[in-house]
Amino acid sequence: MTDVDRRRWTARHVSRGGPPPLLVFFGLAYALSWAWAIPLAVTGQVVHRGEGWPTHYPSLLGPAIAAFVVTAWSAGRPGVHDLLHRMVRWRVGLRWWLVAVSPLAFLGLGLIVMRGAGRSPPALADFGRFSGTPAVGLVGVFLLVTFVGGFGEETGWRGYALPELQRRFSPLRSTLILAPLWFAWHLPQFFVIGTYRDFGPGEYVGMLLGLTCGAVVLTWLYNRTSSILLVIVWHGTYNVVGATQAATGVLAAVITTLIMIQGIALVVLDLRARRRGRPSVLGPGTGREPPISLWVTNHLVNPVVRPVLRGPLGHRLGHNVALLRYHGRRTGLTHELPVQYARDGDRVWILPGAPEHKTWWRNLRDGAEVDLTLAGRCLRGHSVVLDHTREPEFTEGVSAYLRDFPHARQALGVTRPTPAETTITAPGRTGQRTVLVRIDLDHAAD
Repeated sequence: MTDVDRRRWTARHVSRGGPPPLLVFFGLAYALSWAWAIPLAVTGQVVHRGEGWPTHYPSLLGPAIAAFVVTAWSAGRPGVHDLLHRMVRWRVGLRWWLVAVSPLAFLGLGLIVMRGAGRSPPALADFGRFSGTPAVGLVGVFLLVTFVGGFGEETGWRGYALPELQRRFSPLRSTLILAPLWFAWHLPQFFVIGTYRDFGPGEYVGMLLGLTCGAVVLTWLYNRTSSILLVIVWHGTYNVVGATQAATGVLAAVITTLIMIQGIALVVLDLRARRRGRPSVLGPGTGREPPISLWVTNHLVNPVVRPVLRGPLGHRLGHNVALLRYHGRRTGLTHELPVQYARDGDRVWILPGAPEHKTWWRNLRDGAEVDLTLAGRCLRGHSVVLDHTREPEFTEGVSAYLRDFPHARQALGVTRPTPAETTITAPGRTGQRTVLVRIDLDHAAD
């Protein structure tokens, strides 16, 4: 069902004098969930980890039920089919599945911090003790937390509410509207779940901030995949690693901090994109935006690699990775960039990955003077940028580069596996521009 179809169905009901579907959804989600949680609170019931009764789990299904009811009312059968389709959409890029299980990486970092602080890691069984679930083992608890709790919440919050909000507001503003409503939905649970009952005022504020940052991550994940399944998996994975009996003290603090950093980084990138007139980072992909891996390389990897290449380890690492120094054509400023290179005598070949998203190589045209730190030695040279219009130099460079890095065939648009028989499409098999940087060293040395 297209967005236009949804608007037509919604407009039809609104024009008949009915209440806005989004308002109905929130009212119904709160009513269904609170109808279970409030009686538990009034009767003094307390939900504990590893115990199946009393439990708040039926209340977690409220948002999902509300999503189906309101979708059927406002969008009919096509809307329900669309909702179901997004709930089972699993064919997305591998990197988005990695994002969906990224809380596991945060767990790993948390365990490293614990070890560095001299703390003992939690017992594996503690990851299987979650509030309101029986002690059915780690796998059983993961399935319950993900496909009951995560399903119940995310089908409503990201599957219905977020797309509805985004019809009127930007992805970031929609998230900032949804997050406090999501937090307020938890209100009766604060009087029921044992861990929440022990919270102080500061911990409730921390929960709101952490939940808001998590909502930003989930907005990004959902909009880039249109998959409710993936946000369900992220939610369930986070609850197992960050909200079970194992996640206390240092481990809980590290996991929460990392998710907050991830959320804040996405907000900063989104605001920067808006200032530059670019599409929202949190919105659906356009196919033209830089991959998130590029941001990770520029902001996390390169700042670490640069000093390593300058230091004693540079002699060992520099046989495949060089430190390139060049001057910006417009600013005249000096820049340093770690690059992977292949060397053929007094020539060095560099392949800029995803050149359409990078600008550094544009400063190296027409014999620009550069410095290279190769295996601990600083050498000077002049650079030339080549593409498929510069034959036979381009093919010569491709062959030289493939001798050291045969896995780069696809990026270079090579149609045959043997460098000696290199045949190149134009501009490349991927449909993206392919460029090579050649640096002619002034003083080559082996």
